Amino acid sequence: MTAEDVRNGAELLASLESIGIRLWLDGPQLRYRAPSGLMTPERLEALRARRDEITTILRSSESPVLARPDPAGRFEPFPLTDVQAAYVAGRGPNFPFGGVGCHGYGELRFAEVEPERLASAWQALIRRHDMLRAVIFADGTQQVRPVVPDYRVTVRDLGQVTDEQFSAAVQATRDTMDHRVYEPGEWPLFDLRLTVAEGRSILHFSIDFLIADFVSLQILLEELEAEYQSPGTIADDLGITFRDLELASRAAKSGPMAERDLAYWRDRLDELPEAPELAVSGGDSATAPARFRRLLTSLPAAGWQRFRDRARAAGLTPSSAVLAAYAEVLRRWSRRPDFTLNVTILRRPPSHPQVGQVVGDFTAVELLAVRAGEPVPFRDRARELQAVLWDGLDHGLCSGIEVMRELRKRRADGLKIFPVVFTSSLGLRQERTDSGALDRLEYGISQTPQVWLDCQAAESAEGLAVNWDLREGIFADGVAEVMFEAFADLLRRLAAGDEAWDSLNPVGAPAAQLARRPPRPA
Repeated sequence: MTAEDVRNGAELLASLESIGIRLWLDGPQLRYRAPSGLMTPERLEALRARRDEITTILRSSESPVLARPDPAGRFEPFPLTDVQAAYVAGRGPNFPFGGVGCHGYGELRFAEVEPERLASAWQALIRRHDMLRAVIFADGTQQVRPVVPDYRVTVRDLGQVTDEQFSAAVQATRDTMDHRVYEPGEWPLFDLRLTVAEGRSILHFSIDFLIADFVSLQILLEELEAEYQSPGTIADDLGITFRDLELASRAAKSGPMAERDLAYWRDRLDELPEAPELAVSGGDSATAPARFRRLLTSLPAAGWQRFRDRARAAGLTPSSAVLAAYAEVLRRWSRRPDFTLNVTILRRPPSHPQVGQVVGDFTAVELLAVRAGEPVPFRDRARELQAVLWDGLDHGLCSGIEVMRELRKRRADGLKIFPVVFTSSLGLRQERTDSGALDRLEYGISQTPQVWLDCQAAESAEGLAVNWDLREGIFADGVAEVMFEAFADLLRRLAAGDEAWDSLNPVGAPAAQLARRPPRPA
């Protein structure tokens, strides 16, 4: 069987699945299920002609590449992921809307903190997690250092001060840390500092997302809390490393299923809409210094439970329901009713039992086409969007970064960015501890190259927390704030009852705001 045979089989499989025909192996037998009338004699004949190739593809998908520990190569360089490489390139000044690292900053409140004990707890995490000892090279590789110097947590002890003095000190440290751009080749790619006074403390936490994704950050904060409370809780290292998992993932992406997924996305390139066209400031924001700000909303635990119950009754995951609400607001303000969102996928391949404990950048992206379609209730439109999302996830061996590369090759206008993003960790940390580390968050902000707006959804013991991290200078004055309030209001109404779920148009917008929206094409 040649590579061409496998490619043809992958294209046929992708074509059949795209119209709702599902194929699977039942022992040696190839089975299918198809909606009435879709499995025509012509398609059945094509399936018979490519039976061997499709059987090979399906069998390979049933046997995922397993990650195996490689102690001998643990400290050898290994390639960056597609997303890591994009982060490195995007922080350079030569890219529009660059000049910024992919960075997260947070402040965690404590009543009392013993600085030396906290530093010892963080040192335990550095030993445990290889990527906390990693550096990134300009040649597109990364490397974990076997040993690094003991990390010193900078402490600013204010003693007895007023509330205003304490807040001013916290703000001064925030101003030096919250938009930091690290040199990827220099260790460490994180920074911890303490502001302490009598009876209160703030831990300032900065990290480059080159070495840790959103879920990894939650892992680190939970383990830091656990190790601080009970020293010795955290083992020195895991049985598997991010390097092991990434090399296994690369092996999986070189097989026939990757050919199928590439064919799936190539077939959709010409129909992929542009990004949402929102009211922008009109200034030279592409080259202006990057500053981000955050808008916050939440649902308390009881309201979040009602939201989840109604989402599941509608056939939706809670994450898909929040995504659909976000898309609904964007559709109301966008010049184009059809647009593409950049959805961050926090994907940890099930290639090892400890994959859920590993710190690293497992981020992938999917380009999600949002289409207005026929007027239907919100719940139906949300289900349609979820189906498109899941179909894309089923073809995730071709990443959104690769899709963007293909777009740049095909479209004459060259560089394409999709700067409106959705990121959700809902449901990804079911084993979350009750340590309270995430519930201590007082302030946070993130930045990403080529991103204008990132909607981030997470949950804590207090319920749902959603924020929009906005690049300043992009949107016309007041537009983002009014959009965000409409989004927060929609979340509350979706939690409260069925009216918004049943509505054909659940998002209202003030006439003055709609007048500022770019005019829709005739």
